[in-house]
Amino acid sequence: MENCVKAILYTYPKLHIIEKDYEEHIQNRAILSYRYKGSVESLTEYLAQEVIRRHRLAELKKTLDKLFQKLSEEERLLLQLRYFGKIRRAKNGEKESFSEVTKSLKQELVEELKWSERSYYRKQNRLLKKLVAEFNRIGLNKESFENEWLDYEFVRAVYRFLERKRKSLNV
Repeated sequence: MENCVKAILYTYPKLHIIEKDYEEHIQNRAILSYRYKGSVESLTEYLAQEVIRRHRLAELKKTLDKLFQKLSEEERLLLQLRYFGKIRRAKNGEKESFSEVTKSLKQELVEELKWSERSYYRKQNRLLKKLVAEFNRIGLNKESFENEWLDYEFVRAVYRFLERKRKSLNV
């Protein structure tokens, strides 16, 4: 279940963009419906399914926003650092690797909040367990995740990556 939660958390920062893309896609398909080779009924069903998918994304974002508001400031900071961190540009215009950025941010955070590095990782683990429990409470368990969210390519790609990583660490 942890990888399900992680997959959603890693995709959260892009949900509003993906939702807008879905909306634009639906509008374009509707506008260009005269080019559609199939029946009007099948196009209508397809567009209705896409509207439902877009609505599910919007609902997920709202649910996550409410969930994040319940977290303490420290937990939101940990969440931001671990899952929503942005890659900063190095002085020469090249992108810094994510691990370099994360390492420097972690170091700044540890120094600012007087945490040891071990304490930081313990807090991250506790936060993940808390989020897994909250996701279960709102009805997002492993089964519902697999049924509802793995049909979204962007979620499936992140989830597969996390599963491969977990398997490689267990070997």
